[in-house]
Amino acid sequence: QRWWRMPVILASASLLAWGGWLARQWVPPATLWLTRVAITEHVSDQREPGVSLSGLAERLLHQQGLYAYTAIRAPRGLNERIYHVWRLNGEEVDRIALDIQGGRKAGYRAWTHKLHFPAQASGHWQIQVVTEAGQLIGEVAFDVIPSPPLSPPSVKA
Repeated sequence: QRWWRMPVILASASLLAWGGWLARQWVPPATLWLTRVAITEHVSDQREPGVSLSGLAERLLHQQGLYAYTAIRAPRGLNERIYHVWRLNGEEVDRIALDIQGGRKAGYRAWTHKLHFPAQASGHWQIQVVTEAGQLIGEVAFDVIPSPPLSPPSVKA
């Protein structure tokens, strides 16, 4: 037996464990998946989203905010904290925590209502649904277009 085999085995096992830890965010969570997702201007009293939007004007975004609605399928008895991560042009703007519970066949319905947006909110937005460990469950994207400036009313002489 060689004296160096045990240190090499320990170092290899440590390197493999460290690599697995770094790669965990790319491994999808086996127990969670999105059954429905929507970007909408409102959520009804029956917990149903309004019409899903793919784009809207910046002025409307600042006036009434926006809802990110997700229905997440999880096994019965699972209690998990997830996050809606709001991104503008790839940069994280906000991270909102949600506690979900498993067991509903159509998915646990949860939403966030974001009211505070940057002054320059036009661009490509993504809302990523991630676990506390950083695993991506799903995402949805929409675009915000700049609003034309309000013109003063014309005065007739």
